[in-house]
Amino acid sequence: MDTVKVLVIDNDIIGRRLFYNALQRIKEVEVRVLCDSEDPHAILNNEEFDIVLLGAESGRKPVNLDLKTVKQTYPALWVISTDERTKKGAISIINAIEQGAVDFITKPAKHNSLLLANNHFEKRLKPIIENVRRMKFSGSAGRSSIRPNIKLSRQRARMVVIGSSSEGIRTLATIFKKLPGNLAAPILVVQHFPKIFTRVLAERFNEMSELRITEAYDGAQLESGTAWIVPGGMHAEVVREDAGYSVRLHRGPRENEMRPSIDVTFRSVARLFREHALGVILDGYGLDGFAGVQSIKEFGGQILLQVPDHLFTKQLAEKIFEAGLADQVCTKEYLSWEIMKRTRLSHPKEKDFSATGSHTAFLEDNTTILSPK
Repeated sequence: MDTVKVLVIDNDIIGRRLFYNALQRIKEVEVRVLCDSEDPHAILNNEEFDIVLLGAESGRKPVNLDLKTVKQTYPALWVISTDERTKKGAISIINAIEQGAVDFITKPAKHNSLLLANNHFEKRLKPIIENVRRMKFSGSAGRSSIRPNIKLSRQRARMVVIGSSSEGIRTLATIFKKLPGNLAAPILVVQHFPKIFTRVLAERFNEMSELRITEAYDGAQLESGTAWIVPGGMHAEVVREDAGYSVRLHRGPRENEMRPSIDVTFRSVARLFREHALGVILDGYGLDGFAGVQSIKEFGGQILLQVPDHLFTKQLAEKIFEAGLADQVCTKEYLSWEIMKRTRLSHPKEKDFSATGSHTAFLEDNTTILSPK
């Protein structure tokens, strides 16, 4: 029997009961809830679990077990971070993902709303369980088949759109730290995150980047040197206006169970920018993003694909790679370089990048671009 074993660790007694109930409704799942009086290390040492649902407050008494300790002591566990859908919860979950959590589940902030969250928990848990089951029992838990490749291109992109799921946050941070403020194209990021969380993420990225990064709003004008994070709960499409291009937000039907959907945004960019569109896929274990990538390729655009950092999120990347849709496959450290190379830079003499030490400038076709050391 293809059973997946889950341990629920959470200081909130109502939350852990609801997680238990939701997991009990999923077939071939064995679930155990850590009680306040139990030693989590004793449980984890004596039983083999596949997944740990770890509440943000679990690093305090009575449980006193944090994510860093779990990752160091039990590296084979898939850790799913859980916290409230608030600004504080957003910061906590983003920190958890940066520390190694592979996914997250949000909880309502109020207990009376928590009691109505059964369907939400079950909906979020099912794809996580199925992904772990596929890796555990289908023989796909080995190394990814994706390998870096090099395909030179002088085709210039005028619009960059990035699709990302939970673990892509770490890659986005790497990209935005390295991209210069005079990038000659706007960036639109579709991040699978709920509302509130996307705003916190945009604020965090803006602090670390030379680009101006903010959460997108309806009518936002797309300009070079800017990056926009699509807000949670909204689809985003790029539309043409007299003054240029802008973002149109709407609450259309979910696609691939997602809103925002990568496919929705990628399709709009493909239609408008055609061969001047650059799509970037960072991670994902669902289907959202594949059809959008196909659209960009059909209109003559380019696709960059990240080699997955983690086997948990390799499914989408492998599907794109095996379909031959990627123009370039590279590690996250080189994605910023590839984006710069394909978009070029504007007004290169106005910036001095020597202080960062992360890139070296050189000339190509009378255009200044940057290459990694």
